[in-house]
Amino acid sequence: MGGDIDLRRAKTIGFGTEHLPIGLARDVADRVLADASRLTSGQLAARIRRLCIDVDPDDARRRYRQAADERRLIVEPTGSGTAHLLGLDLAPDRVTAAAAKINQLARSLKTTGESRTMDQLRADVFLDLLEGTPAYTTKTSPDYSRVRVVGL
Repeated sequence: MGGDIDLRRAKTIGFGTEHLPIGLARDVADRVLADASRLTSGQLAARIRRLCIDVDPDDARRRYRQAADERRLIVEPTGSGTAHLLGLDLAPDRVTAAAAKINQLARSLKTTGESRTMDQLRADVFLDLLEGTPAYTTKTSPDYSRVRVVGL
């Protein structure tokens, strides 16, 4: 065991292993500590997730099933008058496929003269797909442009 880490990384290790029995949590911590100071928090968390699966695959399957059983949609108003729409505990393969489709459609809209950023285009495509709205408005509409969805 060794390596100096900051509080953020220590918390990442603690949070990422808190579901494990103490012996397995120590094993995972020991295996990441040497490299922890050179990893970003995201990289460290990803490595910890993989190691937790390695050290206790049965627990990983149980936690996955439990989280999937608790999948849900959350709508949160923001202080600026917009809203967040969050899908939680969704199947990773379906999320990856949905994100790829959204990215593909957004990229197809990024033409000369398109003023929206890719993030804005993805957000607009996301809502258009959910609404199932085949109509579209002009690029300059204050209600955001709508994507014409054909053949999905």
